[in-house]
Amino acid sequence: RSRVVFVNDPERTFHSFYQLCYGADDEEREALKLKPAQEYKYLAQSTCFEIEDMDNKEGYRRTKEAMSIVGMTEDDQKCVFRVVAIVLHLGNVVFVPDTED
Repeated sequence: RSRVVFVNDPERTFHSFYQLCYGADDEEREALKLKPAQEYKYLAQSTCFEIEDMDNKEGYRRTKEAMSIVGMTEDDQKCVFRVVAIVLHLGNVVFVPDTED
């Protein structure tokens, strides 16, 4: 979806990106090689990283709790958040033309 790769300022892309960046603990941050939200191209297109009355860290905790309630194992949850992190990292990939041609 275009909302993943492009967002107008001051809108936000999907909440799960911000929740992961703000809510992951140190172990998760290390495992997923997470950076601050402002360092991801997909998120940095806007200046809106936080929304009044919406706590990204609490949202992450509640999302994980909801995943558990519907029966997702901890391993399955880790896989989902790994995919979310991969999308963020792929947004920072830059392709440069081969100058040898």
